[in-house]
This record gives sequence, C-alpha cells and structure tokens, in this order.
Amino acid sequence: MMMYYIYKFLMIISFIMILFRRFEYITKRGYATREPEQVSRATNVYRNVNYITEKIIDDRSLTIQDIYSEFKEWYKSSYSTLYNMPSKTERKEYMEK
Repeated sequence: MMMYYIYKFLMIISFIMILFRRFEYITKRGYATREPEQVSRATNVYRNVNYITEKIIDDRSLTIQDIYSEFKEWYKSSYSTLYNMPSKTERKEYMEK
C-alpha cells in the first residue's frame, strides 16, 4: 500500500514539473502577457465612463492641496462636528492609493 502512495506522489510531482515547464515556455515567448485588443478597448471604455474623479483631477490639473481644501469644505458642511475630520496626511495617503 505504501508503494501506491509513493507512486501517486511521484506522479503528482512529475505533473507539477510539466506544468512549470509549460508555463516557463509560454511566458518566455510572451504568450501569457498579451491582452486581446477587444479586452483593451473594453477596459478603456469602462475607465472613461467610471473614473470620473480622475477625469476631474486631470482636466482641472488639481493638486493634493486643492483636493483637500474642497474635501474640507464638503466635510464641514456635511458632517459639521459629529466626526473628527481625517488629517491631511491620511487623506493624501488615501488619494495616492
């Protein structure tokens, strides 16, 4: 019975080695890194439609200071003193993610 498990183990290791070699072959030739043109176009359309904040920032050439000032005004009008406002450093770290 022990020989059966050893045989199975060796078969699994052999199969994994074959998969690694195949993966290496594919990646060296660049097959795995190519994205179909249709996927690229669909991704760009999605980004253009859904990343409105990036568009606003790009169109207006806003700096972090400008964004923080706008956020500060909005936060005060929306939450008044109910919550502690995040610090400038916290907001900057969040915006740079």
